[in-house]
Amino acid sequence: MARQERMSRRDFLRSSLVVGAAGALAAGCVEGMPVAAPAGGDAAMQEPTVVRASHWWGGFMTPSFEAAQKALPVEITEEMTPWGEYNQKLLTQLAGGVAPDLIEVAADNFGDFWPSGRIATLDDLVADRDMTKWGFDQWIENGYEGSLYGLSIFYPEQMTLWINKEMTDEAGIAIPNPGDADFDSWTWDDFVEVLDALTIRGSDGTIERYGMSIWIAGLNGLGLTMVYQNGGQIFDTADNYKESEILLTTPEVIESFQQRYDLVHTHGVGMPPSEVEAVGGVSRAWSAGRCAITSSWGNPQNIVEHPFLYDHLPWPYKDQKVQIYGGNCWSLNIDSDVIDEAFELMWFITTDDLWAQYRTDSFHNAAYETRGHIDRMPSGVNKDLAEGVVYRDPATKNEAFEGGGDGAFGPRWLGEKAALEIQRRMRTAEEEILLQVKSVEDALADAKAEIDPLLNR
Repeated sequence: MARQERMSRRDFLRSSLVVGAAGALAAGCVEGMPVAAPAGGDAAMQEPTVVRASHWWGGFMTPSFEAAQKALPVEITEEMTPWGEYNQKLLTQLAGGVAPDLIEVAADNFGDFWPSGRIATLDDLVADRDMTKWGFDQWIENGYEGSLYGLSIFYPEQMTLWINKEMTDEAGIAIPNPGDADFDSWTWDDFVEVLDALTIRGSDGTIERYGMSIWIAGLNGLGLTMVYQNGGQIFDTADNYKESEILLTTPEVIESFQQRYDLVHTHGVGMPPSEVEAVGGVSRAWSAGRCAITSSWGNPQNIVEHPFLYDHLPWPYKDQKVQIYGGNCWSLNIDSDVIDEAFELMWFITTDDLWAQYRTDSFHNAAYETRGHIDRMPSGVNKDLAEGVVYRDPATKNEAFEGGGDGAFGPRWLGEKAALEIQRRMRTAEEEILLQVKSVEDALADAKAEIDPLLNR
């Protein structure tokens, strides 16, 4: 009987969505947001169900929630928590049975949430939906032990080089665009040569401008990407779940940290951490002209304001090109009394056409119908960025391009047993390496000796 009741409520909610979605977007929410007429029909006449929604993104989510309230019989209560406090607060709420109904989860923390037993599986809820339109297979990206636990908010970002175009033009270095035959062709050795050409050294040997600013990544996005592109993996399990050993002393992992060390201390093209810190971080070092290139996830919101034109490229590779999977997603609290309403809200705000297009236009590629939304973008830097993010993915690359679609895949999360402790310990290890406190091999061996017991406690 419970299952029949659920289907009946979902059937009503879906009919409301069909009636109201076409005119769902709220006017005057945020400059540049798509606007449409208010919704009408059954959704507008029903007493709304209150759905609590938890996230850390400030006002970015509010306009789509306001649009959903016009398309669905829901009233959304947003519960925003700063990122630094978010995950611990949410885990505490889930354990205490007082968590919101709809929950944003970051890929870095999937391992904390999926095995907890506090997140609802979505397999039955999506059984009658078209799941072939997602840019990335949702059971791979948001799955655990064969079940689906989330729906992606955006296509996963990729590690990206941000390049001062004025400096590369001056040095005679051409930066290809997506669609050019030589786009995404830089190997690691090519990259080192480019950084050397962009580094300016004074007559006394001091460095006036570095090729690149170096950030202490540990095993965050950059660290993961480099390990995978060297042909290695982080744990003794390929999907980074059910891990029992961290593989820090393998040649591929050692080499990834050695490569970053060499940029600073061997090649002299990487800005040392002390100088980076003195100017306020890698992005500010780049914007101030202290280096020609910086790196971050492939979203220009991750770089600070800069007084010059820029180019961008995927992170250079050694043994293989890699596409990281794992972006933020929406999930459901298993104890929610309004799971059906929360699911329909989740489906609307992740798949609605206008809002997905807005996310694409605003530097986050839509997770649903990714390729179609990129194709509809006007030509320009935003579209080039969008094409660069999906370039290595055979399922979403532009078929008109000669290259691309040649990436292997690697997960963004750091296991399910000690992700936060691992990240903290690995940042310490990289600090020890870059500050020359320990050799690469010793720093990684010491970190492994501390981390492995955490995976088997």
